[in-house]
Amino acid sequence: MTRTSPALLLALLLSLLGAGVATGAGPVGMQVPGGAVVAEARLTSLEPAVVTTEALTLRGTIRNVSDARIVDPLPALRWSLDALQTPDELDLVEQNPLFRYGGVDYRYSVSLPSLEPGEQATFAIEVPLADLVPGPGVYVVGFDTLATLPDGLRVFVASARTTVAVDVTREEPLAASLLWPLASAPSLLPDGRLVDDTLAAEIAPGGRLDALVRAATGAPVTWVVDPDLVDTVAAMVPGYETARPPGPGTGGADAAGFLALLSSAVSVDSDVRRLPAADPDLGGMAASGFEPPEVAATAEAALRSSVLTDLLGRRIPPLALLTDRPVDEALLATYAEAGLEDAVLPASSVVGGPGTVAPLAGTTVTAVRAQPLPPPASDPTVGPALALRQRLLAETALAGEASALVLAPDPRWSVTAPEASAVVAAWQQAPWVRPVALDELPVAPEPVTLREDEAAEPLETSIAEGLRQVAVDLDRLRPLFAEPPVDDDERPVVSARVVSTAWRAQPDRGADYVGAVRDVVAGAASQVGLVLSETITLSSRSGRFPVTLVNDSAADVVVGVRFTSQNSSRLRVEDIAPTVLTAGEKRTFTATALATANGRVVVTAELVTTEGTTVGATTSTVVDVTNVGSLGWVVVATGGVLLAVAIGRSRWRRRRSPPAAARTPPLGVDVEDRVG
Repeated sequence: MTRTSPALLLALLLSLLGAGVATGAGPVGMQVPGGAVVAEARLTSLEPAVVTTEALTLRGTIRNVSDARIVDPLPALRWSLDALQTPDELDLVEQNPLFRYGGVDYRYSVSLPSLEPGEQATFAIEVPLADLVPGPGVYVVGFDTLATLPDGLRVFVASARTTVAVDVTREEPLAASLLWPLASAPSLLPDGRLVDDTLAAEIAPGGRLDALVRAATGAPVTWVVDPDLVDTVAAMVPGYETARPPGPGTGGADAAGFLALLSSAVSVDSDVRRLPAADPDLGGMAASGFEPPEVAATAEAALRSSVLTDLLGRRIPPLALLTDRPVDEALLATYAEAGLEDAVLPASSVVGGPGTVAPLAGTTVTAVRAQPLPPPASDPTVGPALALRQRLLAETALAGEASALVLAPDPRWSVTAPEASAVVAAWQQAPWVRPVALDELPVAPEPVTLREDEAAEPLETSIAEGLRQVAVDLDRLRPLFAEPPVDDDERPVVSARVVSTAWRAQPDRGADYVGAVRDVVAGAASQVGLVLSETITLSSRSGRFPVTLVNDSAADVVVGVRFTSQNSSRLRVEDIAPTVLTAGEKRTFTATALATANGRVVVTAELVTTEGTTVGATTSTVVDVTNVGSLGWVVVATGGVLLAVAIGRSRWRRRRSPPAAARTPPLGVDVEDRVG
């Protein structure tokens, strides 16, 4: 049996009763009997932004997404008279289609012409609020659309809603700080290349980061800038290469323009903070089993960057923006030991005194309680710029009796130019808000504490294992380079990029970045090689043959050659001691072979460091020994010939000699007398 959803049953019931039901932020259109979605609604405008009890104008569109005509669509006002009480309820409005769904008021509706498949109609509904609103507050408002289907049934086919702050006043304006993060996923590799050209699109005119800088120029926001972003953009200015795909980058000119734009936007009077470079996931490192000294070194490297100080000509204090991740005491202690001064935490995770900015008990860190400003909802029923504006106005209006408020978007929040401009405009338009820089908020004397430790999720397996392998590769290849491609000071900087929190939302890009870092380390070693003949002929007990060492890398290396014979009793080759090869150098050395017997012997040659570590692949050659022992055989043969000659002469002399008696003179007889 097929189960019908409660929302569908409720929508059908209320449509038959002549009332309306909200679909919430999720659905594009409402399901009609049979389960089909026949129309899409979109709320495109709500004016004025700051609403009094005079009038409100809603504008929207209805589009027929079915394959049949819908007849007499009628968008009508839907309004909840129950004001929202807390900021948490704003999430419920977006997530729960039945929360504060209110009712339809047909006095405020617009009759539209029938819509053929694919057709769209626009409309505007003007609502005098004096008779509708029971008092100041934040309300849920929108419209439902009634239409007749081809089978004659008249039902609600589409809905859209948002929130509106009406006639909000305060005795004293709310001192509020809006953090304005500028950050991107890491791109810079240890060899100066970028992993890809994603950043070029973000800093180009009209790109995400370009739009953020332009929208907030001159606005009373607190800039929160990732030094790694500035480092990377600066590396792009003189021209750069990308690793994926290999080739020249396209953003050099835009990089220079972006740095100039940022420098001019962030004035001397601007409140500027720097994120830990690359925003590393220290909690994830700890949860993945990395040792505390390695986590601490990563934190210290992330906090020591001076690139913003150099760019802006003044000290820029660090600020950790932790509203998007679990936070525990160990994480804050690690940052505190590394020199962190302030940490922005979700307001819901901190308990204690009433201060928005207060000392965090047990650490030297000052806690900043913040209300997250979520990215534009994926809800297509409300324009994203409108959704962001209304969310900001509602957040500030629901601050209650608080004397101060901090709004914190995600560090790498994704907004377009219209969306960023809408946020800044609303920030400055709300009469109940007094925009202030973060450094203008007083620090309360009473310390606060974490509500509870939140366990961090381990890093993605590909990230954690990739970082470990990078460390192994660097340790193994350290002796190869006179100046290694990643020195001891740079290693924790590389670690910070590898474990950036950016990869939580982009695990595939994170794995790609780790792979590119490993390629850099392996690539530096792979550009050092040796050239050896496939066969070598040796015509004596010892001989020499050439071995050419090639260093195509951009760094000086210290490398030698180790030879291994498959039959060391017949042949051995003396190793070549490690020596310095400068960048780009090719040098030929002479290797000495010693043989004891004829025959063919396979010899492998491999590059080695001063510590005997193998570099790259091995190379094999066949040594053909042809004349070992020839001299010995010549000596033996010559000796045999001489012996034969000696024997022959001896025999010949015996045949010509007299008998022994005649040949032996008696004692006292002279040889000459005897012969005469």
